[in-house]
Amino acid sequence: MVLFPRNKPVIENLNGYYVDIGRMLEHYQGQLTCGAVHFKASSVEGVVFFDENEPLTGMVDGKSGFLHGTEAVDHLLAAASEVNFTLGVYEVAPDTLYFWTNLPEAHPIYDNLSTEFADLNALAQKMKSEGLTGLIDVQGPDRSDSSVILFENGRVVDVASPLIDPELVDVDRQLEALVAATRNRGGSFSVRQIRPAARPEPSASGSSTGKDGHDLTMLEELMDIFERAVASQNKDFHSLFRRQCIANAERFDFLDPFVAEFEYAKNKISFSGDAKQEELARGLLTTLTELAEELNISNQVRHALQNWEKKWGAVLKRYGISL
Repeated sequence: MVLFPRNKPVIENLNGYYVDIGRMLEHYQGQLTCGAVHFKASSVEGVVFFDENEPLTGMVDGKSGFLHGTEAVDHLLAAASEVNFTLGVYEVAPDTLYFWTNLPEAHPIYDNLSTEFADLNALAQKMKSEGLTGLIDVQGPDRSDSSVILFENGRVVDVASPLIDPELVDVDRQLEALVAATRNRGGSFSVRQIRPAARPEPSASGSSTGKDGHDLTMLEELMDIFERAVASQNKDFHSLFRRQCIANAERFDFLDPFVAEFEYAKNKISFSGDAKQEELARGLLTTLTELAEELNISNQVRHALQNWEKKWGAVLKRYGISL
């Protein structure tokens, strides 16, 4: 299934036979910060996402199967000279571009849950409470029954399904309609999660450093994981983190805001204290974990932390830290 933000189109129902796709892309790259071109024909459907500089990635679903990435972009642009597509252009909010372009890369966290044993409404509510960014894939008895529920930070942003009235625009009503339509139909559910955007790898020129040359990139990634999770709850991460640091000041005096050795702003850490880097890492991990438990978001950060631990496993082992 081809997924993109089906908001009000900038332009729609263009006959691809009369359109120079390359020139059209150039035009809308100059008009929009980010966008998507939807390609629709009887035998194939696709989308190309772009920013102000270039086509970025795409998806194609047709008789030959599903493609995504730059291969999908090349396929669609090449097919435009042979297939009479109907075209539409949609604006994509820059802060949601990562979400839409990474949906095909979402990895399963619950796979092939039988409708005989799983309730779709209960599963959707669980994903809301866990702050899922990703989707529930609803597979019916045949391929034409496929539906998806899209989540961003636990909020349902869209429900795409051939089983519900296309005139429905309210996502809550869309979800209710899909639950009702799939009840007793058989099939399966799969939950897939989009991994958080990767932070830059540490490098001699790009790493944040603290006293004695501490490389703080690993800890900045750790802070980012928790900051995103807290923000998804519409809460102020910086004030809550500061409060937790004050509570832990006796154990980790280097995090005490009143001492001002540790600062975190705009995803960057500066540290001027004497604590060793492993002490700083242990103190931050403990403080953030306790904050997550207090806010009941431990499950939400679990998968991101597992990826972080894998990436920095050698360093954490050297520090004697395990999650």
